[in-house]
Amino acid sequence: MIKILYIIDKMKPAGAQTHLAEVVLGLDKAKFNAKIVTLEELGVKRVYGPSGIKGLFKLVSLIKKERFDIVQTYLFSENMLGVIAAKLVGVPVIITGRRDTGMLCQGSWQHILAYRLTNPFVKKVICVSEAVRRVVLAKERVTFDKVEVIYNGVDIEKFKSPKVQKSQLKASLGIKDGELVVGMVANFSWIKGHEVLLKAAGDIVVECPNVKFILIGDGPLLQSLKLQALSLKLENKFIFLGKRTDISELLSIMDVSLNLSYSEGMSNTILESMAVGVSVVATAVDGNLETVFDGETGILVPVKDAKATARAIIRLLKDGQLRKKLGENARRMAQERFNSKIMIRKMENLYEKLCKK
Repeated sequence: MIKILYIIDKMKPAGAQTHLAEVVLGLDKAKFNAKIVTLEELGVKRVYGPSGIKGLFKLVSLIKKERFDIVQTYLFSENMLGVIAAKLVGVPVIITGRRDTGMLCQGSWQHILAYRLTNPFVKKVICVSEAVRRVVLAKERVTFDKVEVIYNGVDIEKFKSPKVQKSQLKASLGIKDGELVVGMVANFSWIKGHEVLLKAAGDIVVECPNVKFILIGDGPLLQSLKLQALSLKLENKFIFLGKRTDISELLSIMDVSLNLSYSEGMSNTILESMAVGVSVVATAVDGNLETVFDGETGILVPVKDAKATARAIIRLLKDGQLRKKLGENARRMAQERFNSKIMIRKMENLYEKLCKK
């Protein structure tokens, strides 16, 4: 039995947490004993502050007591505390994760230096895409053989057959029969590109007056984007749903799913949209290029280009056959390449391989 400790900042509805939950639930219980600890429950508010030092001692105590074979961390703060704690205790296998290409915290020289100092203690760095691996190799000066790419996976069955009456769900949201739905599932932060959609929406509504936009998520820019929709006199076209847990059901009523991020390691929303069979419009950046093949599994647009975004969405809204073709191709690719069962099998194989060395 291989004992694994996973360390993450907090368990909230977000990409890393979704990935971790899929892994822990899917592991072979006859071979692996998994435990999750969060920095939040350790009382860590800032990794470099007093709470970080206290959290480090708590982690050391926990790892000593339970004698884990593997410690795996996900994001920067836990990558630091978890690696140091595991090294101090002498854990045989330490694995860290990289989930973005550096436009957020990993881009700063302090974070890069911290990774360079701790990487020698690590057996594997798991990246969610080839794009992320390229950044890690270029910035962190880690050897190629230490970096592994394991794509995120999605529960195909859950997203392929969501348990919902589409007409009832649409009606509950105020969407009429015959209206087309363009949706976006993303936190309301600057990097997600919501303002590009707001700029594109006017052109889209002129060409496709029967369109409705549904935006799912929360974040610091939510209120300002609501005001922007109001100022553009588009408030009757936008439905802001806030945080939701019924993502598979909401994706199933979309005609087009959007990812307009300025940087993206590997988008779970794109994978989930593909699994549902929804046509996708995404920015041509980073990990998006490994999931959305232009004209085959979706349409790619340049970053921050509202006109190109509008043209792509209009094209799909006006061409039901194209939407269907791209959606079917995307669903097939999700089944073959981004199935959570494949992801979990690769993780299990990696764990067994590292523990045998």
